[in-house]
Amino acid sequence: MQNPSTPTSADERIAGVYREQVERMFEVLSTRILTVMEAHRYAEEHARIYNRIGRNNLTEALSHLARLAESAPDLSNEEQRDQLTNFEDHLRRTMMESFEVVAKARLGKLKKDGIWDRYYANAARLVDHGKLPSVASAEEIEELEREVRFWMEEGRTRKTAHKWSDWIYGAECLRTASDKADELSRKLREAVGAAEDYRRNRLGIIIGAIGGLVGIAGIVIALVA
Repeated sequence: MQNPSTPTSADERIAGVYREQVERMFEVLSTRILTVMEAHRYAEEHARIYNRIGRNNLTEALSHLARLAESAPDLSNEEQRDQLTNFEDHLRRTMMESFEVVAKARLGKLKKDGIWDRYYANAARLVDHGKLPSVASAEEIEELEREVRFWMEEGRTRKTAHKWSDWIYGAECLRTASDKADELSRKLREAVGAAEDYRRNRLGIIIGAIGGLVGIAGIVIALVA
């Protein structure tokens, strides 16, 4: 028969932290951190965006671990569980919001650079009339825009979920949105560049033709004279 004074496995603590919470913490650290850091690096290294949101959330996540370590002897099992829940939530936010901030930044840059306005003002009509066969069609542009919106919304709806499987799926959706936003940006810029080249070439042809006519007119005048 177990001695009543002997702690059970549920009561056992390691450095003041209940064993249940220690196991939970190590499971998260061993299975989730690489995924979280990959998302953070995606923003800073791949997209070259200063990921303030990711950095802040990582700082907050560590603060909850610090609180757990410092105050463990004074915290109940439930209070320790709350600290780890907050720790995981900030990791979730780092993972999901890192991809979201990339997508939003890419779409924002399109607007800031005036690419959408230049596309509709200079390229859209030429594309519709088949004058720019090397660039994306209007249907491709519209489909990409719809896909960005769809994957952004699909990812955002997973923010309120309670399981890592849902959070990871949501992060994948937001990453897809950021990749689609990058593709949309590239195709719009290609179309705008092609339209500007087309107009420059047309202008060059017109100026050349006018120059030729002026030259012919000069010759005719000289002969008549």
